[in-house]
Amino acid sequence: MDTTIILLPVSAIIPTKDRSTVLADTLISLSKQEYQPQEIIVIDASTDRKTELVCVAEIPNLKSIVVYEKATYVGAAKQRNQGLQNAKHAFVFFMDDDILFEEYCIEKLWKGIYNKSNVGGVNAFITNQHSQQPGKITSLIYNIIGGRKYKGQWGGKCFGPAINVLPTKQDAVIDYLPVEWLNSTCTIYRKESLPNPVFDQHFTGYSFMEDVALSLQVGKRYRLITSCKSAIFHDSQPSDEKKDKRKMAEMELVNRYYVMSKIMGQKGPRSVFQLIIQQLFSGVSTSNILNKQYLLGKYSGLRRIIKER
Repeated sequence: MDTTIILLPVSAIIPTKDRSTVLADTLISLSKQEYQPQEIIVIDASTDRKTELVCVAEIPNLKSIVVYEKATYVGAAKQRNQGLQNAKHAFVFFMDDDILFEEYCIEKLWKGIYNKSNVGGVNAFITNQHSQQPGKITSLIYNIIGGRKYKGQWGGKCFGPAINVLPTKQDAVIDYLPVEWLNSTCTIYRKESLPNPVFDQHFTGYSFMEDVALSLQVGKRYRLITSCKSAIFHDSQPSDEKKDKRKMAEMELVNRYYVMSKIMGQKGPRSVFQLIIQQLFSGVSTSNILNKQYLLGKYSGLRRIIKER
């Protein structure tokens, strides 16, 4: 006997580019959910028609209406903004094109936000991307750069120079965890909670930290929660931008500074010092501190920040 599908007043928005195979896997995974969004808006920046063919193909048990749009601009944030222009429903579901849902995922997300007017956004726990309890050195750095007030409980927090920490695996034993930021991998927002524009034009290309900037703004007026028992697997795919160490190093510094100064309002000498400490620690802990392309990216980022100030 077929499972009854419950369609939700939700517009799902998926930006994608040249990843038709993983997008198809994501849509098939979604079709196995008992709760589904009424519409799925795919904003496609692909160089071929394969993604379009995936969107028009019939997927058994997928009851959502799939709306295909060619991207006007390339970039995750810009593509999401485009999808929002025609989103019809009161809730917006930001999805990556490379996620696989575990059982009851969307149902538990929905129950975390529906009829709870003080909740602005809820996201899923990512089984293969979560934080660990930090060691002594990391804990020391976190304390120096602004995390002391959390008394070692950093999961789901955002502090100092926009240090955004994912929930930890131990958080997955509870239903809903209050958090300070949400990623955009698998997140439902109440549309009325979203700023205008939803994603600032500052974020281009890979759009590193655009999700942090958005959720921090929503969090100023609404509660943010992670549905720890709404689980997904993020089958993260490589891209040309991710492979470009220099470009990613520059984007990481510039966008972190932007969130720190523009969204969190941290602009003074102490905040700059905290950012320097964070960047040095990140370079050392990832073994990038002596990589030429990484250092050139940080130099380019620093020049951009100085110019924009």
